[in-house]
Amino acid sequence: MPPSDAPPSIFLGGPANTENILSGNVNTGSEGKEYGFWGENENAESFRLPSWAWFLTGLILVPLLVGTVSALLGAIAESDYNNEEYSESPVSVQDVTIDEEVYVVDEFFMAPNFDELFATQTYWDLVIEADVDGDDWSATIIGDDAGFNGGTILDDGGLVWMEADLNNYDSDSPSEHVVFVRVEGDHVFVATQSDTPPPVFVGYWWEGSEQGSEALFMASCLIWPVSIFGGTTWGLTTNRKHFAYGILSWGVVAFIATVLFFIAWFIGF
Repeated sequence: MPPSDAPPSIFLGGPANTENILSGNVNTGSEGKEYGFWGENENAESFRLPSWAWFLTGLILVPLLVGTVSALLGAIAESDYNNEEYSESPVSVQDVTIDEEVYVVDEFFMAPNFDELFATQTYWDLVIEADVDGDDWSATIIGDDAGFNGGTILDDGGLVWMEADLNNYDSDSPSEHVVFVRVEGDHVFVATQSDTPPPVFVGYWWEGSEQGSEALFMASCLIWPVSIFGGTTWGLTTNRKHFAYGILSWGVVAFIATVLFFIAWFIGF
């Protein structure tokens, strides 16, 4: 090694003597190699996907993943917006007298603490249905968090019953039939006249949070253009052009299909 290439001596303090001198030689075995973070050797060979694999990933795998996430968001939004509790196993209980007329009472078992859920949403309805040997009818009670839209009546024991609106009845004189409903705890009691087919179904439906549902619906739609734009940008900026080409292939098709759908929708097809 030429004297000019030798590293200078470093003194650690104290009098200058050879015992406190650090010296060494330059290791030339690593010449021409560059190391990155975490000891990564830039000259080492790394595994790289072929171009066709990147293209298929953008063309097939990405839309499958995006579609799955979009469907999940839509399902969550739908389940949060449309909610239902129902019962199809009535039990006949003691009759009740209302306005000096005896009514047959059927009891439906609902979800636990149903009375705390009932009539607390911005919109809800309670549906009662009967279908016995083709003789069917349905009645509805509709309301909001302020109460229900209908009248009430007291039975001979002083209990309050809600009067349901009879939607349809196959009898020739539907106006003669009335249906009363009472909610108590986890139970829904339905009172009908003795000549009215007994109810077999009670369903309670309500709307969830509109803001939360709308946000999830919006996210399930926006994830498509965001994925197309973001995936294409990432592919081009990281020199994975075939990945970007794969995304653009199905993205263009999806865009054209969407435009045609809205055109057909507006012109009435």
